[in-house]
Amino acid sequence: MLLQHWRKRLSFLFLIQLLTVATMEMSGPFWPLYFKQLNQTYLGSITEQWASILGGLAYILPLLAAMLSAPFFGGIGDKYGHKLMLLRALFALGFCQLLLVWIQDPILILFIRLIQGFTAGTIAATQSYSAKVSPIKHRGKIFSRIQGATAAGSLIGPLAGGYWLEHLPMTTLFERSTLIFGVLFVVLYYFLPTDNKEEIYKKNKSNHPKIDLSNSLWSPAILLASICLAQLAKRFPQSFYALYGESVLGQGSLMIGILYAATGFGILIAAPYSGLYFDRLKKRKHKQYFLQVVCLIALILMLLQSQIYSFYPALAIRFGWGVCLAAILPLLSAQLSALGGIRNIGKQVGISHSAIKLGGILGIGIGSLIFALLNWQWAFIAIALIYVILIWVLNKTQVVQQKTPK
Repeated sequence: MLLQHWRKRLSFLFLIQLLTVATMEMSGPFWPLYFKQLNQTYLGSITEQWASILGGLAYILPLLAAMLSAPFFGGIGDKYGHKLMLLRALFALGFCQLLLVWIQDPILILFIRLIQGFTAGTIAATQSYSAKVSPIKHRGKIFSRIQGATAAGSLIGPLAGGYWLEHLPMTTLFERSTLIFGVLFVVLYYFLPTDNKEEIYKKNKSNHPKIDLSNSLWSPAILLASICLAQLAKRFPQSFYALYGESVLGQGSLMIGILYAATGFGILIAAPYSGLYFDRLKKRKHKQYFLQVVCLIALILMLLQSQIYSFYPALAIRFGWGVCLAAILPLLSAQLSALGGIRNIGKQVGISHSAIKLGGILGIGIGSLIFALLNWQWAFIAIALIYVILIWVLNKTQVVQQKTPK
């Protein structure tokens, strides 16, 4: 039975998003460890530094491909429907996971990850579909809830992956991921209505008024720069955190999965409240100060993280960082998506995701290099410095508003 009311559609999409992210995150945190286990004769023994670099590339390449393809697929979704883009993404994820079952050559693995990044993109498609069928006044709340679903997946996935990797090889995770994506593809195809009909635009036109850029919180340039920096900080420890958990904290796969899940749990808990609170703030200065204070808290947490050598303090910091992440990136993305009309939602979300992917590429690349060339302490200090820059960029709001004609 098709879901007709937009609230029911969104609840269904949140569940699909949760399961999709959980499936990907079963293997996501463990790429550096997986490369470390591989011993290819032409590469020799893969050291921890090599594992960090290869793990960084395993994250960077799909982000690079997605950065280039997100606006393109967003535009196609605006024309033909974002349900089609969701189906495309699920099929691509399932097919690439199936290839990883058989292929264990590091170079070919990286190539598959590149193809996956270009053809997938469930978050962008989910945001575009949700924004198209729902009122604009709920945009912050909706994007935060999508972030919450993503966080829930990030919580469940590493726990399940860490548990299974204690007993099973990585290829078994790829097999199970293939099956899950196949089931999600069939369920979404039969239960989610299409969104490419003109009556959707006519029905929701009153809920998507034309945005006056002079009354927006930030200009598009400031928003894109802020989104890029926020994602840069979020992705910075991706390539080395599992190695940090293993060598510095002395933990195995399951406990490392719990550390990753703590961040997802923090996002899951805080996301609905941060979006609702942000939407209710009437003054632009208050919205600006809210995000700047959250960035300041994240900065302090990263400075503390650079001095942590034991598991439980690291767990508490990861949870607190997740609470901060819930209030930064989704709210900035919601602000950017609101600058486009309903007909161009997919393109606007695609541009936002290009900025997100660029930030991810820079974060993972710089993070893996600093970890390889310096140490983990400098890597966390670098994240704190990124938040300093982000706070400064967000402070440029007043300059932009003064120069904008009324």
